[in-house]
Amino acid sequence: PQRCVGNKIEIEVKTNAVELRANDKVVPLKGAGGTLKNYKHIIDNTDVGCFAESDVTFQANDDAADPATKEITVNLTCALRNTQKPQITANLSGRCLNITVYDESFKCEKADEEISVTVDASGQGQIEDYTVTTNGKLQCVNRVDGVNVVYTIKATDKGNNISTLTVTDAGYVGNSRPVITLIHPPATSYTHYQRVTPPNPPDRSSSEGEIEISFRIDGVDDARLISKVEFRPGTGKTTVFQGAAIPSDLTFDNIFMTYSVNDFSAKGTTKTLTYTIRLWDITGKEWTPKQGTITIKGR
Repeated sequence: PQRCVGNKIEIEVKTNAVELRANDKVVPLKGAGGTLKNYKHIIDNTDVGCFAESDVTFQANDDAADPATKEITVNLTCALRNTQKPQITANLSGRCLNITVYDESFKCEKADEEISVTVDASGQGQIEDYTVTTNGKLQCVNRVDGVNVVYTIKATDKGNNISTLTVTDAGYVGNSRPVITLIHPPATSYTHYQRVTPPNPPDRSSSEGEIEISFRIDGVDDARLISKVEFRPGTGKTTVFQGAAIPSDLTFDNIFMTYSVNDFSAKGTTKTLTYTIRLWDITGKEWTPKQGTITIKGR
C-alpha cells in the first residue's frame, strides 16, 4: 500500500526478496533474504527535491524467483506537494514598476508551476493582474500619479504559497500634464493703459504703478506633485514658491510687476515688461514655461 502523507510518500513492503528497488535505486534490506519481513520506505514528495512523479515504480526482485511473477511492480500516483514560496523583486524606472517573480518550483517540471500576480496601489485598489509561467520574465506595470503611493505586490502559486512585497513611490507625474493657465493678464500679450500725469517736481520721488499677476496650474489634482514654481520678471526680483508656499488649490496671486508712472508724461508713450513662469514636478522635471509681455501705453 501507498500513503501520501504531507510532503512524503510512505511505502510498506512485505517481501522475502533478495533485493528491493525504488525508481531503479536499491533500497537496503536488513537481514538475509528468504525470510518474510515488512519494510517501510519513505520518499520526499515536494518540489524541493523534485523526486516523486506519477510513475514512481517499486519493484520486489528475487533473482531466484520461480515463477517470474514473484517479481512485483507497483505504480504510485501521489500528487506532488508544492512547498516553494515565490520570490518577488521590484524597482521603479521611468513609467514602470518593474516586477520579477522567481520560484524554485519552475525548475521542477513535475510541479507544473503557475503563479498568479496582483498589484494594488494605495487609493486606487488593484491596478494589474497577470500570470507567470517561467522564471526571469520582467513585467512592466504602469506607475500611477501621486505622492507616496504604496504598491502591494502579491504572488500566489499553485500550492497556495503566498508572497507579498510593498514598494513606496515617493512621487510620479505620468498621465497628468501640468500646464500654466493665466488668470490676469488673461493672455500672454497684454496691453495696460496708464493715465498720463504731469511729471513730479524734482524734489518729489516718482510714483509707482502696479500690475497684478495671477495664474493657476491645471492638469494635476494634488499640489504635492508640484515641487517648485518660479515667477521671473524681465527686471526685478524673482518670486519662488516651494513647499508650504505652494497653494493647495494651485492658484497663485498677489504677484505684482511695478513701473514708474513718471515714464508716461505724454500720450502714446509705451513701455514693455516681460516675464516667465516656470514649474517643476516632484521628480525634478521642468514642464513647459509660460512667457508673457505687458505693453504699457500712456493715454
